[in-house]
Amino acid sequence: MVLQSFGVLLYETIVAPFYYKAKYFVILFTYFLIILTNMICYSADLPVDISILLYGIFAAYISWCSAYKVPSRMILLSLERVNSVITDGILYFNVNDECIYVNSYVVKTFSGDERFSKKYATEKIRQHMEQGGNTEHLFWQEKEVINGEPRTFVFEYEKLYHSKVPIGSFLKVIETTEREKMVDKQRYISTHDSLTGIYNRNKFFEICNQMIKDSPEEERYMLASNIQNFKIVNEVFGRKVGDTILKMEAEEIKKACLGRNDCVYGRISEDKFAMFVPKSYFNPVFFEHSVISLKKLVKTSNFSLRIILGISEQHGFFENAQILYDEALLAIKTLSNDFSKNYAYYSSELMEKMLVEKNIVSDFPDAIRNEQFKIQLQPIFDNKDLCVGAEALVYWNHPEYGEELPKDFLSVLENYSLIHVLDTYVLERVIQILKVWKENGQDDKVISVNISTKDIYHMSIYEVVTGLVNKYEINPNNLYLEFKETLLTADAQGAKTLLSDLQKFGIKVGIDNFGRGYSSLNLLKDVKANFLKIDMLFLSESENEERSYKILKFIVALAKTLNMTVISQGVEQKNQYEILQQLKCNFMQGYYYSKPMGITEFEKKYLK
Repeated sequence: MVLQSFGVLLYETIVAPFYYKAKYFVILFTYFLIILTNMICYSADLPVDISILLYGIFAAYISWCSAYKVPSRMILLSLERVNSVITDGILYFNVNDECIYVNSYVVKTFSGDERFSKKYATEKIRQHMEQGGNTEHLFWQEKEVINGEPRTFVFEYEKLYHSKVPIGSFLKVIETTEREKMVDKQRYISTHDSLTGIYNRNKFFEICNQMIKDSPEEERYMLASNIQNFKIVNEVFGRKVGDTILKMEAEEIKKACLGRNDCVYGRISEDKFAMFVPKSYFNPVFFEHSVISLKKLVKTSNFSLRIILGISEQHGFFENAQILYDEALLAIKTLSNDFSKNYAYYSSELMEKMLVEKNIVSDFPDAIRNEQFKIQLQPIFDNKDLCVGAEALVYWNHPEYGEELPKDFLSVLENYSLIHVLDTYVLERVIQILKVWKENGQDDKVISVNISTKDIYHMSIYEVVTGLVNKYEINPNNLYLEFKETLLTADAQGAKTLLSDLQKFGIKVGIDNFGRGYSSLNLLKDVKANFLKIDMLFLSESENEERSYKILKFIVALAKTLNMTVISQGVEQKNQYEILQQLKCNFMQGYYYSKPMGITEFEKKYLK
């Protein structure tokens, strides 16, 4: 029976999982000692069988091992196994705050660094207890240099209790180095431009506004730069070259602000950069030199890089960086067609001009719809002083501002790409007038209409003109169209085809303001126009009238040789009239003959 029981215990010990073998082994070993003691006492034939006393001792030992010793060891083993696979560091302390256990993470992480020892951890806990006054729970973050490498850790300390009695404490160590790096990276990405590495739009304006708030009395400039026609750089030279230019411009800006903490800069959008600098520090010469170095990257015979700068001044506490930047952009707009300089200052007059332009643009659709634009005719005379027709001019009869002259709104409509709408409107009104004259048997007069350079980009001029002529069934010979040299040179081949097609249709086409451009002779060679229109300001603006007269004489003679009619406009004085008569100029118009007039007045005065 005894051997059978011992065999059962031995079998259970052998087949039990390793984790539980200790529990069975204690019982098996104690049972073996009982059997051995019993055999010794039996063979010695002692008067008192002490094995009975040992039975009680062994039973107590088995109970102690089963209830406390082995379970405690098993729990400790479980904790060790768990703590060994935890990715955070764990340190356990007894009730005397002595470190009694560290897991493998702590050993691995801080191996080779003598500073981070059990004593170091204990001292840190005590130090933070004294600082915070809390002895139950602590939480803090520290940067440590471990084995020469900067690393960031979060420490969490907690006291352990059992039935409200303290039994020890633990310290949890979480490394946040990678998380900190990721946060820093995300913070950098959110505040810096990815291509150039300088501040992005939001961060730039944030810092600028803080600078204004901190020192509103400081006089500063907001500088906004723009690369004109930057899309051409990307399309012609490639995106790589475009990116190189942007990075080089950023480097030039960095160089300008090197060593200064009162200067901030950033990339606002694709090719627009901004700087916020003390007024006394801005140096236009340095800007010019920087532009020259960047120009060398893409300079060719057909294209040259142009960087322009707008400047707005901070005037006090209530300024806003975004508004200052917008003001600098307004200054940039004044440089679009002015190549004499590369930087301009914002002024209140610019804002007033912008507001006027906005009003014109916003009122324009209603003006077209309500026919507020009125046609006036300026008579054209031949060299026998007979009226042969007129040039159509347009005025805006504004319900609020009254009559506005063309110079007040035409350039604005061109800049906002609305001029083609007005030109179509004028063409239709002129053709309607010609239709009325035709129906009244008075179709011996012509009307000349100006075509804007921008029209070629927004409408098919040929389709619009011929469509209206066919719609109102007028004689196309009564319609003259004037084209500026800039339109004819923008797309020489396209312009040549357009003028040829219009002439085939029966419309007379001419070159307006001939001689004011720099490629006039090339135009005469390439474009077969019906007439040339010469502005008499050509004479009045010259310091050498005799020389100008010879040039004018040459132009008139050259036009006649090429079978082209010459129309002189701006004739205001008698001596101009006499010169043109001597040169046998074909047609003339100007205040010397008549101011522009309404349609009814023109018809009464010059129609049969």
